[in-house]
Amino acid sequence: MKKSYSTKISLGFLLCLLTVTAGCCINLGWWPQEKYQKTEQLQAPLEPGSALDVKTAFGSITITGADVNQCSVIADISAKAPTKEEAQEIAEKVKIKLEPAGKTLTITAEKPHVKENLSISVSFKITTPRQTGIECSTSFGSIKLTNIEGNIKSETSFAPINAEDIQGELQLKTSYGSITCRNIVSTSLRAKTSFSSIKCENVQGPAQLETSYGSIKCRDFTSADIAAQSSFGSIDIECSPSTSAEMSADVATSYGSIEFVTPPKFSGEVDLETSYGSITTNLPIALKGQISKDKIEGAIGDGKGKLHLKTSFGSITLR
Repeated sequence: MKKSYSTKISLGFLLCLLTVTAGCCINLGWWPQEKYQKTEQLQAPLEPGSALDVKTAFGSITITGADVNQCSVIADISAKAPTKEEAQEIAEKVKIKLEPAGKTLTITAEKPHVKENLSISVSFKITTPRQTGIECSTSFGSIKLTNIEGNIKSETSFAPINAEDIQGELQLKTSYGSITCRNIVSTSLRAKTSFSSIKCENVQGPAQLETSYGSIKCRDFTSADIAAQSSFGSIDIECSPSTSAEMSADVATSYGSIEFVTPPKFSGEVDLETSYGSITTNLPIALKGQISKDKIEGAIGDGKGKLHLKTSFGSITLR
């Protein structure tokens, strides 16, 4: 039953993706064969501590922080059409705009209206002051953020998001793409995807991680407050030795296993529960209530930490 349901979900997703892509990029009666590409480079003053707002619909966004006092933009414009001449004509009509307003610089691409058998994509490669708050969005393209000190809000739909060497609040959201976070120091990390995985490495700070059809894997995780949730996927979290002994973690999945490694001196309540699976732990849990193979409730030490691990169809391993 489960296999049949998963197959229907996968087929439905593929049909949806093909329909959306076809509707946005091509006319079903004519597939654009010719491509024309051009690159534009632009610059605008931007002081550290400012904000950057970047939007494109079809194309990737790459933003890198550096010790500079300006924003440098490389815009890769690509057009497809039945003929080379048509592709070049619509590409030349694209206008890249850098518009300052107060302490915010907005970067957009103004595109001509095109027929269904034509398509335009604009990708941005941006270098900005390292101390910059960023809001960026695209629908069909990846997002990569590197070396930023500032709050970030990033969203795409059909592509992955990668964030590395970031200090600040992060909100990362995609629907059909993975999310990867490395070397993050954050007062709030929120990462959400629907049909892919979430990976975190060397992350410090409170975190909320959520996916529907994908796994969650965290290594060298330093957080006093972790919430991780999946519906169809495993969850594997390994806390760093410097994590608070009284940390709080709420980890749940429906169809998948859970593996959790606590900080060395974890102290607090423990609640482990599975419906169809086993529970394994080597920690000195002082049990309370009834003991069963699918539920363990108790405490380690007398601290204020809280550890709740729950799955329906899968095993739980606590170390």
